[in-house]
Amino acid sequence: MISSAAATSSTRSAARLSGRTEAVRRDVGEPAGGASRLLAASFCYQDQLFNQEIRELNAAGLLAWRQRFRERFDQIATRYPPRTEIDLVALADMAATLVEGGLILGRALRDVPCCPSRSCSNRDFVRTVFLPG
Repeated sequence: MISSAAATSSTRSAARLSGRTEAVRRDVGEPAGGASRLLAASFCYQDQLFNQEIRELNAAGLLAWRQRFRERFDQIATRYPPRTEIDLVALADMAATLVEGGLILGRALRDVPCCPSRSCSNRDFVRTVFLPG
C-alpha cells in the first residue's frame, strides 16, 4: 500500500511534470511524436536524482561558466561593439548551454565530433554579433 506522503509526492511530481511539459510546448512547440513530454519527464526525473547539495554545486558551476563567458564577451564588446542590442548574460548562458548540449548530443548520438562542430557554430554566431558588417 502506498503511504500518504508517497502519494502526495507523486501527485506533486505529476503536477510539476505537467507544468514543465506545457512550458516546453509553449517555448519550443510540440515535436513529432510528443517528444516534449519525454523531455519534460526526463528533466523531472533527473532533478529528483540529486540532493540539495548537488543541485547547489551544479548551480554554482553553471554560474561560474556564465561569469567566465560573460567576461569574455565583455572583452570582445569593448573592442567590437555589438552590431545589435544583445543581452550579454543571455549570450553567456547560450554559450554554456551549447557546450553542455553538445556533450549530451555527442554522447547520446555516439558522435564525438558533434560537440566541437556546435562550438564552431557558436563562434560563427558570436562573430556575426560583434564583427562590423
